[in-house]
Amino acid sequence: MTGASGERGRNRRSRKKGRPGKRRRREELPLRQAQRSGPDRRRVLLKAVAHPLRRRMLYLMLGEDVPLSAAQLAEKFEVPLGIASYHASVLHRCGAVTAFSPEDG
Repeated sequence: MTGASGERGRNRRSRKKGRPGKRRRREELPLRQAQRSGPDRRRVLLKAVAHPLRRRMLYLMLGEDVPLSAAQLAEKFEVPLGIASYHASVLHRCGAVTAFSPEDG
């Protein structure tokens, strides 16, 4: 079936008219959450610890003398590894915890 514009098999509404959107320059990209300062950083941190699992993870990590991996967090909180890893990365992105690699010791 041919539409009013003569195009076949395309939804006319899905086409955007005009110029495509401009791409942002590298310096215009928003700062990473951990690089923010002042009220922005506090808001991001409060939003991160608003989740009960992340709050429990943060309390556990602050009380431990040794760093914990995502697998250890998953085991302690009895959640899948993917969920533990995601929540640990949210805490890392907001600057609440630091990441380590096994080579660091």
